[in-house]
Amino acid sequence: MKKKIFCIIFSVILILTTTACTNKNSSLNNDVFDDVIVDTPNDNIDDNFDTDNDNEVEVIPPIQPLPPELPEEVPPIEEVKNTDVLLKSTANGLNVRSLPNTSSQIVGTIDKNDALAYLGESGNFYKTIYKDKEAYVHKNYITLFEFEKSDNEKI
Repeated sequence: MKKKIFCIIFSVILILTTTACTNKNSSLNNDVFDDVIVDTPNDNIDDNFDTDNDNEVEVIPPIQPLPPELPEEVPPIEEVKNTDVLLKSTANGLNVRSLPNTSSQIVGTIDKNDALAYLGESGNFYKTIYKDKEAYVHKNYITLFEFEKSDNEKI
């Protein structure tokens, strides 16, 4: 924005200077400006100008507009999923174990369609919470059940 304002002000000054220097009715002495080089845009240059004139006019190509500034790349916003995953038993009497192996202590059992919290995986077992303690159930007897959480704090 500052560059645009500067260019506009510079152009106005340039036009006023050019007008004052080339105005024959001007009260200024034209001899004062004999050595002045005036920059003028290409649009105002007459191809049939008088070459006998001692005044030199330097031709400067028009100022090219700046390319538009590209916004910084913004990473895509990841959609926050308000979902959770539960472990759902596919068998009656599924053993819930204290460690992720079949020889560990059985801390309880769950029936078909019972659900437990999903905390992760360890080998062939899913990690969960059972009776407020970390526990494991075998993957062969579980399906993962994803559901949308409610925004209602009362639920």
